[in-house]
Amino acid sequence: MLPEAILRLQVEYPPEKYTPEAKDLLEKLFNPDPKTRLGAESHMEIQEHPYFDSVDWAKLEALELTPPFVPDPHSVHANSIAEVGEFNQGKWKKIKLTPEDEKHYEDAANKVSFTYISEENMQMELVEALIKEEKNPAKPVDVAHDSNNCCALL
Repeated sequence: MLPEAILRLQVEYPPEKYTPEAKDLLEKLFNPDPKTRLGAESHMEIQEHPYFDSVDWAKLEALELTPPFVPDPHSVHANSIAEVGEFNQGKWKKIKLTPEDEKHYEDAANKVSFTYISEENMQMELVEALIKEEKNPAKPVDVAHDSNNCCALL
């Protein structure tokens, strides 16, 4: 990246809103040099930062922790109606990925999954589907099996 392309701002961290650990974490994540930025060597650098001392990473990975904030799925979190659907505007369609970008995202997709699964919502959808099927048994339910011996209603 060209040095002149780096945006440099004087960021303020009011002590009433940011703990010293939070300030330190953000400053290290915002380091403009990607080679010395926190996490440049491994994600473990970020996990081991003092800001995350209270996080039980094993429980988090096992989805055993309750999130501190769950947004209302029926609320729109936008400053104005103009922001809703803003990413569908034509200006974003002009951005073209280079072959190097395509390769990066292809490699990342093969290595890491960022899928979030809400067990509660899955169960609710399953119950709704079973109730609907019970009320209108128009055709038999197909069951598909995957390599993990799990199944899904089709």
